[in-house]
Amino acid sequence: MTRKQRKIARLISCAALAAAMLLSFALPALAAEDSYAKGTSAADPARAAITKVLRMPINTPTPASTFSFMFTKVGFNDTPNTAGLPDIGPVTVSFTANEQPSPGTFIAGDTKTVVKESANFIPSTQVWGSGVGIYRYQVSEIASGITIPPGSDREGALYSTARYNVEIWVDIDANNLLFAKYVVVRTVTGFIDEYYEGTPGGEKVDPTPGGTNTTPVTSVEDAFSHFIFTNRYWKTDGEGTTDPDLNALRLNKHVVGLNADPNEYFRFDVTVTQSSVIPGTQRYIAFVFEDNGTTMVKVIDRVRNPMMAADGSITFTSGTQIQSIQLKGGQSLVFFDLHIGSAVAMSEQAAPGYIPSYIRSFAGTTGFTGVASTAFGFPRTDDPGPHYTIAGQNTNRVDFTNTRSGATPGGISVDDLPYIVLIAVAVFGIAGFLVIKHHRSTKYE
Repeated sequence: MTRKQRKIARLISCAALAAAMLLSFALPALAAEDSYAKGTSAADPARAAITKVLRMPINTPTPASTFSFMFTKVGFNDTPNTAGLPDIGPVTVSFTANEQPSPGTFIAGDTKTVVKESANFIPSTQVWGSGVGIYRYQVSEIASGITIPPGSDREGALYSTARYNVEIWVDIDANNLLFAKYVVVRTVTGFIDEYYEGTPGGEKVDPTPGGTNTTPVTSVEDAFSHFIFTNRYWKTDGEGTTDPDLNALRLNKHVVGLNADPNEYFRFDVTVTQSSVIPGTQRYIAFVFEDNGTTMVKVIDRVRNPMMAADGSITFTSGTQIQSIQLKGGQSLVFFDLHIGSAVAMSEQAAPGYIPSYIRSFAGTTGFTGVASTAFGFPRTDDPGPHYTIAGQNTNRVDFTNTRSGATPGGISVDDLPYIVLIAVAVFGIAGFLVIKHHRSTKYE
């Protein structure tokens, strides 16, 4: 080998060695700022936490719950050797019943989100059994935490299927103590949490507790670790029975005013839309009931309401309007299995000769009065909505009242007919007497 060739070979060897050294520190060196947790010494090691995001339909009470996250050992550096890896977890995050953390409660559209963060999960300096190097784990959520009675169709939950690869980079500080210098968390392709939906996998998320520490807090990242698992929860009101006293939503029809016809029917268009948190397309059941003076009884009238099934039920598909439901005074349309946070729209078709009005007790108790002989209901410009149902049986109620206005009596009452006949006979008798008297007077003259 010539002198020139030896020089080139030495340069190549040096370059290869430099490249290897750079690759050994590639992740911390190439990672974007704040994309991983950082420590400086055993007295100030890197800290990391898991954030639990729980999404629910608006107005849904937070369930008492404890969520757990499992750390599975993967290996040390680039080997599958797990002998020196310390046990971590399970890490937990808990909510109390009806809790609305501050900060950590967000309302957006039809969704309520509550957020909490776990404690720091990085072990102490005494447990790094393999010395300096990269300790690798994979983290997933245990699919439990919300207690739902077996077979219950009143509550539901979806748990995050996300997985994250966690790397804990352990180094030695100036006092010759091992410490977590970096904690790097990456998403896993095919198992990405819905919070990061759309990312291809492998992206780094910052597990530093407290997030970016931005105020005011307007997003999860402002105040919480970006190591996120998102769950969903939903619940219905009503017992799923045909007892109108245990209902989720009730539309009552009233008719008042002079000469109001108690047997006149009025037509309603009704739409119920599920929360975007709930998967699939939901269907809800309603019945028509009538007050018989003592109790409410079911009314099956498939002539006026052909959308009724044989048992009297009317099935509403989420987001689809059912038109021309006919109700008369004293009747009610009653829902028994409506999800809390459902959006409701109701309107009454024009009824000539009546002034319409309504009072609704969900989304705030509010009353409105319309103009005679016009369609009327909500949402409208002065009552725009959307109107979301709130938690509580018998809490969601709408009373539509039609008041007869400007009506004048017409026709002849059967009760008055005998008197009218007598008056007619008297009139004809007097007329006949006058005609005869006039005829005699004329003949005499």
